[in-house]
Amino acid sequence: MERRAVESQDRMSTVWLPIESVPRDGTLVHVKCEPHPEFGEHTMWWDPAHKRWAGYAFTVMRRVDTWWDEAAPQPTHWSAVEVS
Repeated sequence: MERRAVESQDRMSTVWLPIESVPRDGTLVHVKCEPHPEFGEHTMWWDPAHKRWAGYAFTVMRRVDTWWDEAAPQPTHWSAVEVS
């Protein structure tokens, strides 16, 4: 499936929105869990088939699929992925 990005309206600062408003159509977005900053920010998309956040991790040798662990606290906020 081809992934697309949402163009950010404000490139000078990142605007984080409540996760309830995130596009759930395969659009790439940044997600984070505010109560757990140690999780970091991830570029992912909502996978409706598996009902979870999905993405890719890149290693030295190859790209591997990854996802947000369903047992972990879930993302609370999202922001647009900037496109050039």
